[in-house]
Parts: sequence; C-alpha cells; structure tokens
Amino acid sequence: MGIIKNRFILKATYFCEKRIYLNSEKIIALSPPIEAYVSAKINGERKVVCIPNFSDCEYFVTDRNSHSEKFPFLNGKFVIGYFGAAGKANDLLRLAEAAAYLKNTGIRNVVFLLISAGSELESIKSYAKVHDLDNIIFSEFQDKENIRDALTLCDASYVSYADYPSLWTGSPNKFFDGIAAGKLIILNFEGWIKDIVEEYGCGLYYDQHKPEEFWKKLEPYLNNSELLQKAQINSRRLALESFSKKELVSKFLTLFR
Repeated sequence: MGIIKNRFILKATYFCEKRIYLNSEKIIALSPPIEAYVSAKINGERKVVCIPNFSDCEYFVTDRNSHSEKFPFLNGKFVIGYFGAAGKANDLLRLAEAAAYLKNTGIRNVVFLLISAGSELESIKSYAKVHDLDNIIFSEFQDKENIRDALTLCDASYVSYADYPSLWTGSPNKFFDGIAAGKLIILNFEGWIKDIVEEYGCGLYYDQHKPEEFWKKLEPYLNNSELLQKAQINSRRLALESFSKKELVSKFLTLFR
C-alpha cells in the first residue's frame, strides 16, 4: 500500500519475511495467488498449503422473515450489507460514493446496512452526513449472532478493498459469510475472488471509481427476481462446493498428523 517508504526498512522486512518462510515447517496461504507468491519466494519448496477462510454453511441461514422484527426499517428495501472493518485497506468511501450516486439519481428502494468499526468509519459517517445519505444505515459493531441475523435480512453482500492489487489476493471473511448465507456478492476489486464469482454466476464486479457502473450492474437484479434468486442459489452452492467449514478444517488438521 506504499505506507513504508524507507528502502532500508523495506529491504529488512522482505529479508525477515523470507527467513520466516524458510524456517517454517508448513505455511498456510489464504488464497491461490498468495500460495504462488510464497512458493516463488522459497523457490517452489513444497511446504505451502492453500487453505482459505471457510464458509460456515450450518451457521448462516437464508430465511429473511425469521429476524425481520429486529430491523423493521429494512422491510420493502433491497438491502446491501457490509459487515467488517472500516480501515484504509477497505476504502469504504467507494461504498458511500455508490450510495450518493443512487440518491442523486432518485433510486430510493436500495439501502446499505453498515455494521463496522475502524479508523476510517468516522470519515465515512461525515461524508454521509454532508451528502445527506439516508440510504446508508450505520449500526454499532455486533457479535457474530447479531451479524448473522442482519445478514439474513440482506439481499446482497458488499465486499470492498482499496485500489491496491496486493490486497486483491486476500481472503476476506465477509465474502465467505456472504456466500454461506446465499447472498448476491458485490465486489469493487479484481483478483481471484472476482474470477470465482464470475465462474459461479453469483455476483457482480464494478469499477470502484465509477459509481454509475455500480447501478448499471445492480439494476438487472432489482428488476428480475428470478435472476437475483439464481445468483443467490449459486452463491450458496459455491460455499458448499468450494469453501465448506468441514472440508477446510479437515485439511487444516492433516498438517498436524
């Protein structure tokens, strides 16, 4: 992200990184591109295992009506949820810009539900206040059970990264929770997650610098309930087939046998 600029410190951190890899018995990479990067660092030595974050498909449910009384103000709206950190790496200003575009265009049936905490949250709230964005609902950070209840009421799950390709190799929990709950996935970054979302047909990607593109990609799902339902079913299928908790935990445990 360019935060460390001193070339001597950079050289030292890269040296330490490589020494850690070389002295490890096993290395868990959270995504295929991370696996490829680490393997290249240690000349392909066969001790890197790819185990991404998992989807807890037994914990997350898909019945929207079961918790509607907790968030009555969401009834009748197309709800896009963001549940996670609000730091520099997440760049939630892009979400706020998309919300501003929707309001300025007169689109009133889409709302964003943010349950978040982090260093950038206050600036996002200030942006929303200045632009009078009543289509962003801020909620205090919740425990896992309340996050599940809130996610149940969402139609889509928003996954955000800042515009740094290195971040796009990540394995964000909010993505795996979103597909476990069977939600339309909205991405504002490229990379391996974008590729798999497009492969399964369970979401959309838009250029984070073009909020008008956000609406262009989202509108078909609002106008076609069958299209939305198909994407949500595909989302759940992706979770079950590729990121189930049972299979990935089992793969993790084999490292200690």
